[in-house]
Amino acid sequence: VLRVVQRNDDEGERLTGKYTSWVLVKRFIGEVAKYKRLLVVTVLTIIASSIATMLSPYILRLVIDEYIVKGRLSELPFIATLYLVTLIAQWGFTTARTYLIELIGQKVLFDIRNALFNKLLRVKINYYKDKQIGDLVSRIINDTSVINEVFVSGVLNVIGDLFSVIGIFIIMLIL
Repeated sequence: VLRVVQRNDDEGERLTGKYTSWVLVKRFIGEVAKYKRLLVVTVLTIIASSIATMLSPYILRLVIDEYIVKGRLSELPFIATLYLVTLIAQWGFTTARTYLIELIGQKVLFDIRNALFNKLLRVKINYYKDKQIGDLVSRIINDTSVINEVFVSGVLNVIGDLFSVIGIFIIMLIL
């Protein structure tokens, strides 16, 4: 259970809310879900990146087993070009994946910071009596950045890596 605590110099720490981790994750998923199209494109890019990453070793196996060992050297330029195209696709999809993950992260981060800023504008003036505005702004910026790193970048990169591991396992079984 995560507790939201408000700092008060006279009273010490006072409990102001109680949230389970699952409730917070669901709220964050709601923030990310605003960008469904971008999220779908990102997931498709993650899958394409994983497939392109898995194709490289498979093509190398074909080059060695089917062309070099069997002496089919005249057909080697075609398969080498195919391998080069695969490497370029791998680079392109990985770059797009990284860009899209960061784009989603920055959009969600902007929305969260905007919501917190608007909340701070609606709070009664007595709330600011015992707080320094620089501390509040610093805390909002740092905490939202950590949330962004953990949930957006971390989760989407783990999903991409999971696709790659599953694909590698399947390729190993096939080969």
